[in-house]
Amino acid sequence: DENNINEIQVENVVQSVIKVDKELNYIGQALNTFLIFEDGEDLYFIDQDAAHERVLYDKFIEDFKTNNSTVQPLLIDYILNVSNEEFEFISGKTTFLTELGFTIEEFGRNSYKISTVPTLLSNINLKSFFDELLFDFNSLKKIEVEDLLLDKISQKAWKAAIKSGDKMSNSEVEYLL
Repeated sequence: DENNINEIQVENVVQSVIKVDKELNYIGQALNTFLIFEDGEDLYFIDQDAAHERVLYDKFIEDFKTNNSTVQPLLIDYILNVSNEEFEFISGKTTFLTELGFTIEEFGRNSYKISTVPTLLSNINLKSFFDELLFDFNSLKKIEVEDLLLDKISQKAWKAAIKSGDKMSNSEVEYLL
């Protein structure tokens, strides 16, 4: 009944990982948003934006975990001026930041000089990054640089991913698959 179509309710929707043991055949793209595949028995509709974002995120995270990230020198060193307490907090995080690809060193009283960033985060706004890290000094002990970096990596993956509405070439679909 056509009147009942609008009454379909989607409840308890669970997103899960689907393991496909069969080879998927690409059928096409619907609405420049969904990639359609079949395996001979089932059809698969894949949100191209979400899938590409996840692939990029996983690659970025793997690069960080395996220290495969490269560094991007800054044209002009970034000088971070902080309070005494913030200086101590950052000094406890410099080893971790260095391992990720930031070159950060003391630069006078209550200052740090940052001269490289991980290439993955080359377009990061350093002021915003450190402002966010140091935003509420009362909760500094709760803030983890790692969590902030994961958030930045997630944003980077989102910005780099193919968006809904983008027409994908067959080679892009093959890469994503």
